[in-house]
Amino acid sequence: MASITWTAFKVVGATFTQLNDLQSINFTVNRANVQDPFRASYFQLSGRNPSTLPTLAVGDSIMVKATYAGTDYYQSSNKVADLQIDYGFTSNLDRWSLTLENSLANAGRTVTTVSWPAGYTTWQAADALCTAASITLNSTGLATRASSFVSAQTLTNANVLQTLQTLIQTEQGIIYGQESTNIQWLGRAELDEAIPIAEFNDGTLTATPSVTQLKFDNIQFAGIADNFATKVVVEPDGLASQSSGTGSRIFTLNSFDQTTSQAADLAGFVKSTLDQSDDVPYTVGATLSEPDNFTLLALVLGSDIGGFVNVVLRGVRYQAVVNGATVSADPSDTRVLLNLTSASVYNFFRLNSAVYGILDTSKLGF
Repeated sequence: MASITWTAFKVVGATFTQLNDLQSINFTVNRANVQDPFRASYFQLSGRNPSTLPTLAVGDSIMVKATYAGTDYYQSSNKVADLQIDYGFTSNLDRWSLTLENSLANAGRTVTTVSWPAGYTTWQAADALCTAASITLNSTGLATRASSFVSAQTLTNANVLQTLQTLIQTEQGIIYGQESTNIQWLGRAELDEAIPIAEFNDGTLTATPSVTQLKFDNIQFAGIADNFATKVVVEPDGLASQSSGTGSRIFTLNSFDQTTSQAADLAGFVKSTLDQSDDVPYTVGATLSEPDNFTLLALVLGSDIGGFVNVVLRGVRYQAVVNGATVSADPSDTRVLLNLTSASVYNFFRLNSAVYGILDTSKLGF
């Protein structure tokens, strides 16, 4: 049985001090549903013998790693949010509990004043916002950072996370926390995975060639009301509301769209992500003790949130998008639960694509 080792270190410059007697780690990353707000990641670490801990204070940097045979399969740096000590009747019963948080939590406590002109892309506006708040906003693709444009804004004492949420809603991309002051931005044009990152396979279908195969032990299918709305209303700041669809199941979101035309396109786009009433995989769970399942930890990394996975169950292959994950680890094993959405919500036509360029099989994006 494969066994992965979790460790945590207080980091000061180039000095790493291990937190001894670590017993369990639990954390959640990103979101559950396709249009949920993006959330900060919170880590809960617990252990024995608090007297062996290094001195810890709110804001200290802590690195969490998962290692097997000298290879780090997961690594995340966060800040201390809280430390609690539970004292027993004797010292050998003492326990400690440490809460960590990432940069989205920091952004949620930060306010700033910022202005941007009409015609900025959502990325340019987000970058101006984060620069004003002394937060680093990263992006991997120069040409794909943003596909939407914003109206002119002057914001005073604006909450950084709330404003960033509105900008990423306008863009329909993805954000996730990295280091304590770094946030990663992915424009919607970057969400174009054609090859699955991994495949969960119960053995009833032949494995997809060149795709990492994983074993799962739990799967839940969404109810017909999950990720479903019959009407979407977009409320662009300073402009008239725009909508797509009809009916009483209404989903409303704010935006900084530059024009009502763009806001109407946004409403149509979001409506297309919420019109899935099919019975599809909603969560899939697996443990790292299964051979080759260490790839699960790659799916938990922020860089793969929004990536595609296949799920094979009883002779049917489903394609899904990873929205987020929950990880629970103790000395015996590590369990990962992925939050999924049907990949059909992102099945938008792409010219010259062998997967998404087939007529009558894809829908138009914006």
